[in-house]
Amino acid sequence: MKVVKEWASMAEFVDYVSGPSEMPDDTRASLRSGSGSTGTDTFEEATAIAFNWPEGVAQVEEMKARIALASQRTRTKVVAREAGPGVLSMGKFIAGHPQPYMSLVPDSRVRRGKGKVVRIAINSAVGGYVSTDVIMKRGAAVLALSQALEQTGHRVEIMVGDSTSGQRNSVYHFRVTVKRAEQKLNLNSVAFAVAHPAMQRRFFFSAEERGDAKFRETFRVGQSYGNPAPMVVPEGTILVPEAKSTSREWQSVEAASEWLTRTLEAQGVKVK
Repeated sequence: MKVVKEWASMAEFVDYVSGPSEMPDDTRASLRSGSGSTGTDTFEEATAIAFNWPEGVAQVEEMKARIALASQRTRTKVVAREAGPGVLSMGKFIAGHPQPYMSLVPDSRVRRGKGKVVRIAINSAVGGYVSTDVIMKRGAAVLALSQALEQTGHRVEIMVGDSTSGQRNSVYHFRVTVKRAEQKLNLNSVAFAVAHPAMQRRFFFSAEERGDAKFRETFRVGQSYGNPAPMVVPEGTILVPEAKSTSREWQSVEAASEWLTRTLEAQGVKVK
């Protein structure tokens, strides 16, 4: 069995996982798991912060502050001059403006939405032994990467997926596009999807629980919920594989920042 399901937005996905299941509530891990593994006390708490998680944004900003980006591009802007030679603004000159001259100076702001499209895929499937801290550090690094790329003129698409294997060589791939390339990155609206453990341990589990009886039996839904499996992505995509407790990159903010720096440089972004 191979099952592939895709959702075009996080809002569409949250609507789906909030729907009914044939399973009794007391057998659903998405509902009965506690804060120790999911970072939330209830499923309702997870949905309440799915698009507004300030604590996650704070983690991203902390990680982002640990790297320094070299200036990637500049553009020209017009500013007023008090006096002296420059570019004469005819409108101001005719109106008798006391400062009719304008000057062209460098502007360090980058142009948004016109650069290379970079696609990032993160496999949120993790074993039960992986701590919420590891999940959050990994997600914060991915978001800091996305923000840095956009600030240097790239356009970023982010897909959060769950690739899981079950019995008899079965596998499913659930995929949620949480940011399209043409959208401006809003950290507060995507932080939960990328960095919160409840995305996997409540929302993706709920997606499994909504499957039919054959699907639930194949992937042991209500018990182990399957095992993390490799995610296959198009060539050129930055793939962040399933997290492991032994992954050095996510053991500290410093280690995650080193991963962030290496990945940025691989995309041609200079880091001081």
